[in-house]
Amino acid sequence: MAPEGTVNVSTTAVENAVELDWFAASEFVEVNPRDQQRFQIQKDRAIKILQLANDSEAQLALLFNKLGAWFREHSASVKEAYLTLRDARFAFVVISVTPECNDELEDAVSNLDIQIANDADLDVVRMNAIVLPPVSPEAISSFLDKRFILTFRGR
Repeated sequence: MAPEGTVNVSTTAVENAVELDWFAASEFVEVNPRDQQRFQIQKDRAIKILQLANDSEAQLALLFNKLGAWFREHSASVKEAYLTLRDARFAFVVISVTPECNDELEDAVSNLDIQIANDADLDVVRMNAIVLPPVSPEAISSFLDKRFILTFRGR
C-alpha cells in the first residue's frame, strides 16, 4: 500500500511518457522521448490540438459576427436572442416579438441553422438555432446554460 499523499502510476504509463524539462536553463523546452515513434504520434496530436484551439478562436469570432448580422437583419421580428451551450454544442435561442407563430422568422432561423452547419469556415463550431415565443425570464433560463450566455438585444 502506498503511503498517504502519494499517487500510484502504472509502470506502463511512466514508460510511455514523454518528458519535458520546464526548468532547462535556455528558453526552449527540452523533450526527452523514450520511444521516437510514440513521440511522433504524441507530437502530431499536440499540434492538432493547438491548431484546433487556434481555429476555434477564429471561428468563434466569425460565428459571433454572423449571428450579430443575422440579428440586425431580423430585429423587427426578434425581441432578443441568446448564444449558449446545449448538449455539447452552441444553441442560438431566438425570442420572437409576438407569441403567435411567425413562419418567416421560423424559416429565417432554419436557414441560419443550415447556413452555419454548412459553412466550411465554421467546421469546428457546432450550433443549433431555435425560436421561442416571448415568455418569462424564468422560462427562458431553462434553455440557457449559466456557464456561457451571450445576449443579442436591439437598441
